[in-house]
Amino acid sequence: MQQTGEAQTSRLLYVLLAIGGGLFGAHNFYADRKRMAIFQLLLTVLSCGLLAGITLLTVLFDIFCYDPQMKIFHKKRCGLALCAFLLPLFLLLGGGYALYQHDRKKHCLSNICDISFALSAYAADYQGQFPKGDNDSGLLELELRAEQLFCPVEKERRYVYLGGANQKMGRCPIFFELPGGHNKNKTYVIYASGILQ
Repeated sequence: MQQTGEAQTSRLLYVLLAIGGGLFGAHNFYADRKRMAIFQLLLTVLSCGLLAGITLLTVLFDIFCYDPQMKIFHKKRCGLALCAFLLPLFLLLGGGYALYQHDRKKHCLSNICDISFALSAYAADYQGQFPKGDNDSGLLELELRAEQLFCPVEKERRYVYLGGANQKMGRCPIFFELPGGHNKNKTYVIYASGILQ
């Protein structure tokens, strides 16, 4: 029982030193792992803390995987620890990318809404007539910003404008997205009547 108690105390002290001074290798100095301790100390000090994240990762592996009594790394624990560290990171990055893509899709729809509004305003000023030029030549008459003519998701020209129409043409499409983009089966269309669908 006494030997078990000493092992538990040693393990506890190792973990406490890792938590309190792990960035400076304190726990590895205690466990007589001088090379690793010096590496952690120099990595933190020489980088002025900029690479402390890397040091912290090695400290976490020390806590979960290293046995200071037997002086060995448990390979199975290392694999589990790696999964435990990387899985949240991948989930975080994946979630961040999904939000980023969602925001760009909203930006694309916002561009189309701006174009629809600008077309209606232009027609109101010109007795129901829309710009005569096709695509950019017509859309640039609406005093839109150049970036509004690009789909922010696809990063290319995916908007098609058919010039020369007027509001009396009702359900005649005058603007649409090219199919097969980020909206998959849905394509936004602006009709001469001003309806956006």
